[in-house]
Order: sequence, then C-alpha cells, then structure tokens
Amino acid sequence: MIVVGNNEYRLILLDTNIIRTIVNGFDPNHPDHGIAKKILNYYGENFMLCVSAYSLLEINPFQDINDTFIGIFTVLPILIFLDFRTIFKEEELAYQENREFLTGNVAYYCKPSTNDVLIFIQKQFSPEKIREELEESCNYWNEMKLHVPKNPSVKNEYLQKIKLTPRHLYSYLIMEYSCISRLCNKKPMILNDVVDIKISAIAPYVDVVITENSQAHIYKEASKLISKLKDVRILTLGELKKQIDR
Repeated sequence: MIVVGNNEYRLILLDTNIIRTIVNGFDPNHPDHGIAKKILNYYGENFMLCVSAYSLLEINPFQDINDTFIGIFTVLPILIFLDFRTIFKEEELAYQENREFLTGNVAYYCKPSTNDVLIFIQKQFSPEKIREELEESCNYWNEMKLHVPKNPSVKNEYLQKIKLTPRHLYSYLIMEYSCISRLCNKKPMILNDVVDIKISAIAPYVDVVITENSQAHIYKEASKLISKLKDVRILTLGELKKQIDR
C-alpha cells in the first residue's frame, strides 16, 4: 500500500514477462484497451501498477519495448521499486522503530501525464551498475550450484535453515527461498533467474503479484513458511487473462 496525496493505493507487482506482454499487446490507437488498463479496470481505482528497477534493466536493451513502456506509463501512474538493499534497510528500520514498512521510502512514484518514468530512467537508473551486480550474483550462485546435491532432502535442509532467519525480515526470507529453489534444481542460473530472485524482495509488501509460472509456484510454496506472503494474491499470466477477459 502507498499513500499518494490523500489517497491510499493497493499495489499490483508486474514482473518482466508481464511487462513484455503488456507492451507487445499495446495498440497506441486504442490505449484504453491495453492489458495495463484492463488490469486497473478489473481491480479498481484504488489499485496501482508497480514494477522493479530490475525489470527496467531487462527491457532497457530493447528500444521498442522500452519506448512503448515509457509511452504507456506516461499516461498511467506507476510505482518503480528500488534495489533490494533499499528494501532490506527500510524493513530493518521499520522493525527497530516499531512502525509500518513505508513503501514510499523504497519506491519512485511516477505521476500520470508527466515525464516521470523517463526522468527516473535517465537520472536514477544505472543499467551498467545493476547489470554488473546481477552478473556477479549469477556467477556466484552457479558456482554454489556445483556443490549442492540435487535431491529433495538437501532442499528441505536448506529450507529448515530459513526458519532461523529473523521472522521480521520478510524480503530477505523470500529472496532466500527463491534462491534455494533454484540452487537445488539441475538448470544453471541465468540473469533472468537472478532478476526474479531480487524482484521477489518486494513481494511481501504488495497486494497482488503477476508473474510467470515457475516464480508463481515458488511464491505459493514460500507462503507456507513466510506469513507475510499469505495475504498476497499470486497470479500467472494465464490466470490473469481469465480474470480480466470475463
């Protein structure tokens, strides 16, 4: 939830694949018929779409996707979440100060009918720095995978260790769960996996997450261990389309 002016908005987190779907299905001649608008129409005026800066990195090299994204969210409001370290810091401060987690401290609000999205990308977004961070994480975790036996008991051992993490660190818990789920399978990690892991940090603090099938499964499984995720609605693209096309 975020407060903008006198209004409270509940949040719908879109992952990179959903952003691509929104962009690919956008017709500038009929902007009110696009998927982004359909999502907002379905959920109501007290909801706002949000994305992670990590998703902006993934679409950044594709000029047509990037330009269309900017065009859509020059018309519609959007919230852009900052890096996972900023989220960790706010989460810890909120705990220490015995207060609510303040979404406005970890995100950049882009007003409709402005150039806020473009300004964020130009002034507060460093794709080279973020890509370097993601590549380092990818290499490190793939090195770890070489030493992790691929069997269910090992995954269960790792998941038991999650229970030792302080329970108020929801963002850390879900990132840890997302990472362990990938360390314990046979596929090598790619940058998309690392992005999904780092995007997951904000999932406990939104109301709806729309993501691809494998990450949706991870969120649903993680909610059995992480109480803050229990109230978050997790949807795949297929489930979303069934809802908004009724």
